[in-house]
Amino acid sequence: DKIAVGETAFAIGSPLDVNLSNTVTKGIVSAVNRQIPMDVDGDGKNDWNQTVIQTDAAINPGNSGGALVDSNGQLVGICTLFSSDTKSFAGIGFAIPSNYAIDIANQILSGQQVKHAYIGLSMQTVTPRVAKRNDLSVDYGAYVAGLLDDSPAEGAGIKKGDVIVSIGGERVVSADAAIIAVRSHKIGETVPVE
Repeated sequence: DKIAVGETAFAIGSPLDVNLSNTVTKGIVSAVNRQIPMDVDGDGKNDWNQTVIQTDAAINPGNSGGALVDSNGQLVGICTLFSSDTKSFAGIGFAIPSNYAIDIANQILSGQQVKHAYIGLSMQTVTPRVAKRNDLSVDYGAYVAGLLDDSPAEGAGIKKGDVIVSIGGERVVSADAAIIAVRSHKIGETVPVE
């Protein structure tokens, strides 16, 4: 939760499926709470978004499952994938945040089916430009673009056109931050939304 953009990051793994085990690469944290669309069933459609840490520490094929650590050697992420048109590292690598990975691992180890909290709405990030253009009363947050029927959001009275600025007492500055805030809570938990 404390990792920040600009901090040093080290990726540890065994890249390129050759005998390069225990390889360490160095970079910086390029983004936190990045949302990456995931096609789980291979049908070419986005099934859900995975929240990741973005880094320019080299993550290549074979690094998956390796550690992303900070300058103190603390595990901050699990190296997962990279983005490139050439099928090798191009400066954009991704790691699943370690606290998220540990929570999922604990659910699996205890025999539970892995489930995620959801609020049931689609959102867009509010920026100062968007706020001015749409005459909104705030210049940050998550604009509610739509709701699922019978969703927790609908049940709580959230409406299309609302702007969410806080979830669980944490400031929401973007649609991605709103998703992160929701997923940080347990299913069935009641959380204040402003």
